[in-house]
Amino acid sequence: MRTFGLLCGVLILGCLLGLGWRWYDDQKLPHYQGRSLRSWFEEECRTVALSRGMADGARELESKLAIFEMGTNAVPFLMDQALSGREDGTIRKALQRVLSELPVSGVNRWIVSFALVQSQAVWLVGPIKPPAEMVLPRVLPYLQGPNDLQRIHALSLLGSVGDGAEKVLPVLVETLEQTKDPWVRAAAEVSIRSLGSRAASVLDRVIATVDPSAVNQHVIRWIAALGPLATNAVPFLEGIVGAELNGARYEALVALLNIRPDHPGALAAMRETLSVDASSTPRSQAGRDEVLAAWIFAPRRPHADVGALLEPVARVEILAWTANSASYRAVRALERVAPERAAALYRQALDGPGWIHAAIGLLRLNRNDPQATQRLVEAISGDSSEILSVILALREAGSSNAEAIRVLQNRVRSHPAPQETMIQMQVWNAEFVLSRIRYREWMESVGIDEPDW
Repeated sequence: MRTFGLLCGVLILGCLLGLGWRWYDDQKLPHYQGRSLRSWFEEECRTVALSRGMADGARELESKLAIFEMGTNAVPFLMDQALSGREDGTIRKALQRVLSELPVSGVNRWIVSFALVQSQAVWLVGPIKPPAEMVLPRVLPYLQGPNDLQRIHALSLLGSVGDGAEKVLPVLVETLEQTKDPWVRAAAEVSIRSLGSRAASVLDRVIATVDPSAVNQHVIRWIAALGPLATNAVPFLEGIVGAELNGARYEALVALLNIRPDHPGALAAMRETLSVDASSTPRSQAGRDEVLAAWIFAPRRPHADVGALLEPVARVEILAWTANSASYRAVRALERVAPERAAALYRQALDGPGWIHAAIGLLRLNRNDPQATQRLVEAISGDSSEILSVILALREAGSSNAEAIRVLQNRVRSHPAPQETMIQMQVWNAEFVLSRIRYREWMESVGIDEPDW
């Protein structure tokens, strides 16, 4: 009995020492709104591990924003997490399995996998855009190390660089020239894409390392974003477009039209791809869907000819909208090349059953669109039967859209401790939308466009 008491005492003392050390270590980290960077980062990882709805979604976005607000002060800690190389052991994996099977909501977030922690840390550095001199010395030891995952994370961190991008380009290109591992190559290619036009000087060297029959879509999307700066890539892209069985054919077609908008062969291929109908073969229909998806990830760059080809497809797509179902491929693609055509279609759809989808599109094109804002605000004020969807539709509004922000804030403030489930869901949705607006505007302020939202 005495031995048992002694063991318990030692255990309690160990826990207290651990908590004390953690508190001491946290004091050395940056803080935001009274919480340490570690606290915000752990919340970010927990909410990503198991998002159970809009309440978790809002917390995830707020934790991201808190870390972004700490700026480059947060980068050393995040890089340490990203490059830790820790792996989940047998006991840790077993605990994760046990917790995931418990009926208590959220307990499986108590232990988050190290793989998720490392990937989130890498991702969070990106929007901060630290200077090259902060990142390069930290990652160099891992670029030739034996741990492939650490090497991939190190290469990914190089794509987050703000000032001094020219210093990391040689490392990324040499990786492509010397490595055949597809995962390592993909990390280098994604980082080059992230650097955008700042990496234009290495275009020829990158193309020389790529097998056209197995090209990564990130390389082609980077070339598309370069536009006229990537003239040297035209023969490379023409070869891919001409190979019907190449999986990157439609991405290459879109890139080609971003470099040479009047390319006759590319325009003809685009016209043929979009001319399919219900009687066409499944392969042809799949090709149309792939080219539409490729345009959604293309840069926002006016293209009158492509806009004219996309408009009739988008019109048919919108006519099929219902209150609960909508396909967006064609009209989202149209937004990228001819936003005025997309706006006209959305305004016509405001009178149809898919009016909420149309309002979202109008706000995406103009964050303060008065017609879409008024329609959504009236539906919220009138407690529409679609109120949850209507509140979420305001996620595309801007922070300068006073009416949208007012109605969202009122929805949160008027029910600080709601008892009814429906009211609680409205509050969660409104909180998520307000966080979403702030998050999107932060990302836009550092030049990050997220067309998948």
